[in-house]
Amino acid sequence: MESSVDRFGRIVIPKKMRDRLGMHPGTPITIEESEGKIEITVDEGSSALARDSNGHLVLTGKLIAPMKDFVATAREDRMRQVLGVEE
Repeated sequence: MESSVDRFGRIVIPKKMRDRLGMHPGTPITIEESEGKIEITVDEGSSALARDSNGHLVLTGKLIAPMKDFVATAREDRMRQVLGVEE
């Protein structure tokens, strides 16, 4: 795939490639240069937290289960505590 460098030194990585690699705004990468070539590596073992344009921390990782399961479980645990019910 071809791309170009803009006047600010930015390179656009094509969307299909970003999607395949799981890249999104804030994805940490490593850039290395060797023998006239540039290698960009996605840092997979990095944090799933990134900062958005307003400086807020945002979860960017993948969920291991549907979010409603986490919410339902937390709600049930909280209700058991409030009502004093043992499992």
